[in-house]
Amino acid sequence: MPARSRFSPRPSGGARARWGKPALMAGSCLCALALGAGLFFLTDCPPAQQALAAGVGEAEEGPARPASDAPTVIAALPVSAPPEPLVEEEEPFLPGWSLEEGGRRYRLPDGSFAVGFTEVDGAYYFFDGEGFAQTGLVETADGVRYFASDGSMRTGTVTVGNVTYSFGEDGVMEQKAKLAVPVIMQNPELPNGCEVTSLAEVLQYLGFPVTHTGLAAYLPCEPIAYRDGVSYTADPEEAYVGDPSTIAGWYCFEGPVIQAADAYLAEQGSPLRAEKASGADAEALLSCLQQGRPVIVWITQQLQNVRHTGFTWILPDGESVHPYGGLHCVVLSGMDLEAGTVTFADPIYGEWEAELGRFIEIYEGMGSRAVVIG
Repeated sequence: MPARSRFSPRPSGGARARWGKPALMAGSCLCALALGAGLFFLTDCPPAQQALAAGVGEAEEGPARPASDAPTVIAALPVSAPPEPLVEEEEPFLPGWSLEEGGRRYRLPDGSFAVGFTEVDGAYYFFDGEGFAQTGLVETADGVRYFASDGSMRTGTVTVGNVTYSFGEDGVMEQKAKLAVPVIMQNPELPNGCEVTSLAEVLQYLGFPVTHTGLAAYLPCEPIAYRDGVSYTADPEEAYVGDPSTIAGWYCFEGPVIQAADAYLAEQGSPLRAEKASGADAEALLSCLQQGRPVIVWITQQLQNVRHTGFTWILPDGESVHPYGGLHCVVLSGMDLEAGTVTFADPIYGEWEAELGRFIEIYEGMGSRAVVIG
């Protein structure tokens, strides 16, 4: 049999089918790889390759089926949605008290600090603009309130030092105050020394160990001089007329009382000084009491009608005056605007209560004269 040339012709017929198997198997592997990768594999492979890719096995020889016009979808794997980003939730603030250098503050659930009039666990507090709880007497929008050392508001009767205050159910200070001013009787040592004795009452209230007789030494006095039946003396605004330890003594006004007070206080090394509060109305007088400041006022004995005597004084400036009769000086220690009453620490009659309207009438009739220490 002659030897086959290296350039033998291509096989035909059944030989072509046998040579086609490696190519068919390679095509089926590619289809399987595409299926394993989860892709949509659109193919125009011959039907035999499609069958192998579907896992049928080796295709039989035969005429090829015409390919469909539409591509064949082999498989589709579900695609997972991307994970949602993690959002870190903020932890809510726990409300509560905190003690800081400036005082106590209360943190609210939103993290801020309470400001103004605030209820906390059934009690009421007042916080300033920086959130610090206020204590003591505090001026709020609708009146003065009192807050204890823990910051809680108080109602009813509250005594702070020597001052007694009254607060309504809403905590607002009622229109009254009562101070524990001691009563010092001017007699028998100073029968006409009501001014200096009233000053001694106030100083004792403030804690100074002074007596009315000892304080009289600080009071500037001027005797009355008689010439040709005419009385010449000092202005009561500048000195006490006469001698308060005698029945011939008269009186003085605010100036000499302030001088006596300041001289004594300076000698004690105290920074306190007396102040002229003349002209103060009922509300201003009450405000002094609510601040713990008793008020020395000029009235008449037992609030009798204001009157002048028939005597004539010639003052240093040449002015001729008729001195008051029945003039008296007392300490206003209490006032109740709602009840319409006042309370006096009186050097002659002791502590007693009077009608507010009558007091204001006589007080104004005597020139609305008043002195406080503060």
